[in-house]
Amino acid sequence: MTEKQLKGYVLRLFKYKSISPRQFFIAKNNLEQLKESDPLFYYFNMGKLHTSFGNVDDAIEYLTKAVSLKRDHFSSYYNLYKCFVKKGNVELASRCFNEFLRYNEADLDFSFPIQIMRTIASIDRSYLDYMSFDSTVEESSRIGYNDLSDNESLLNVYKNVIKLFNNRDYAECIQMLNRMNFMINEDNYPMEVDTLTSLIRILKDKEINGCKKTLAENKLEEMSDNEYCKFQLRLLGLGHYNEESFLRKIEELIENDSMSKARCLLNSISSDPKFNEYLDMIDYLNGFIREKDAFLSLSLEQQEEFTSRRLHAKAQYKRKQNDASLESYTSLKEDFGLPICDYYIGKILFRKGMFSQAKDAFLNYLEQGGTKAEKAYMFIGKIERIKKNKSEARRWVNKMHKIHKVFARDFDYMSDKNYKRRKRLGLDKDEADQNDVVKKKKSRYIRMNEEDFSKPNEVLAEDYYEADVDGKLSIIRGLYRRGHVDTANKLFEEVQRECAPEERGKVKQFGRNKKIYKNQNRTGL
Repeated sequence: MTEKQLKGYVLRLFKYKSISPRQFFIAKNNLEQLKESDPLFYYFNMGKLHTSFGNVDDAIEYLTKAVSLKRDHFSSYYNLYKCFVKKGNVELASRCFNEFLRYNEADLDFSFPIQIMRTIASIDRSYLDYMSFDSTVEESSRIGYNDLSDNESLLNVYKNVIKLFNNRDYAECIQMLNRMNFMINEDNYPMEVDTLTSLIRILKDKEINGCKKTLAENKLEEMSDNEYCKFQLRLLGLGHYNEESFLRKIEELIENDSMSKARCLLNSISSDPKFNEYLDMIDYLNGFIREKDAFLSLSLEQQEEFTSRRLHAKAQYKRKQNDASLESYTSLKEDFGLPICDYYIGKILFRKGMFSQAKDAFLNYLEQGGTKAEKAYMFIGKIERIKKNKSEARRWVNKMHKIHKVFARDFDYMSDKNYKRRKRLGLDKDEADQNDVVKKKKSRYIRMNEEDFSKPNEVLAEDYYEADVDGKLSIIRGLYRRGHVDTANKLFEEVQRECAPEERGKVKQFGRNKKIYKNQNRTGL
């Protein structure tokens, strides 16, 4: 091949966005044959070749030799700029770019990459300087070596890139550049969109680090709510948080008693369309704040008294002293008015089979909300299931799952199927963890205690006369399943005689299912 043919193959190769290993090998061999006759061409194009193939360190070595042969070889400086951007060294990239502009006399528009590098430099100096730095780029039809005025669709995308950059929406800007890169005609627009994308990615990462560093250097309690929220919302906008991790950050603030900052963040995101599917979680967090505020509004002596009496009431509940526990929690509610009492009252009423009253107590709790919202949703779902309201049961359980998906607090949810299997096989706690429970989410995952996840047949028989119709039927169902047929028949006859007209349908259905409940005793269910 002649020297012209060797050079022609190499130059044609650079019109494409990517080079195959075979093309790289041929081009490299061609260039090796030109090393003696045209060393500048050899070093410069070998550097370009390695740049295109991703061998950045080798490319820098060849391009540096090209510059040593010709001090004003601006194309080598331009390619060195691209290499240093790929390595993330914006300082050296900026120096090479300035040398490129110094020796290149052509009328080119590189205002966009210049402004990106200036903006990065402002962050490196001080993040607070960057906050007030004017990084605006004027809209243009020109990008580097190329004029896009003859390609309307590509030009519109580029204008959107500029607009997003000016709004400092770097995450969206990168996505738009990727779209632009996909649209580029390889023969007519060999543009350096990848380099622009890399620069903005560097800028985005530097801003995230600057924002986090500023937050770390300033004590939480010394920052104003608006100032703190501005930094956290900026991290959200930069993609440092997704919606779920941002909500967990707010929960962390509430747990650390920074309620005003948490409230400020919740107010900021409540109307954000990105959080539309997380409204249940936002309600939960607002309830958590109200719960903490209510407790912290008590004096220290009142807080200590409430905590002591609550521990006593919980101990009564664990010993299945239902009436005593109910009286203790009712007294706590009257004396302190804290919504958490409604939740525990609901649990006791649920255990006693007083499902309608239990639901009212859980709904009262949810009006204020708090850390037990997930469990309250779960209990209401269980009540609706007992009442055979399947669609309502699903609605409430779905609310529980939504909150649990994000926060996964201190309890585990186990499906009825797994619960039955665990009980039938006699699995202990550790085996149940390994076999039946939902997969662990980080270090927190759900399990309902057996006494909490009360099955209809586990309502205590001694509470029969206080239970509502659903509770009575649950107790009778349990008696059938445990083989106490005579007692169950006697109680069922009482329910048939005394039930209200609107309850007769479910009582009749129960009568039709009696044989099923008796058989479940034989199958061990």
